[in-house]
Amino acid sequence: MIPISSRQIKKKTYYVLFSQGGQYKGCYTTVQASSLDKAKMAVIERYGLMNYGGVEINEQRAKALIKAFGLQNVEETFV
Repeated sequence: MIPISSRQIKKKTYYVLFSQGGQYKGCYTTVQASSLDKAKMAVIERYGLMNYGGVEINEQRAKALIKAFGLQNVEETFV
């Protein structure tokens, strides 16, 4: 059995689309997390519940939504 300390959890990239009525409207960001629930919690802790719109797992769908709505990356916008 492998000790817990040497195990590596594979982190995935999740795309976060912000709500249209929030502070970050028209923006998106990416989050590295091991599960969808952890990604949602990280976004809520970092940006607040009122700004949370949704988390997209599928990279192709996320990029299509970003292009369709003309969303900008929040790190590039607010740096």
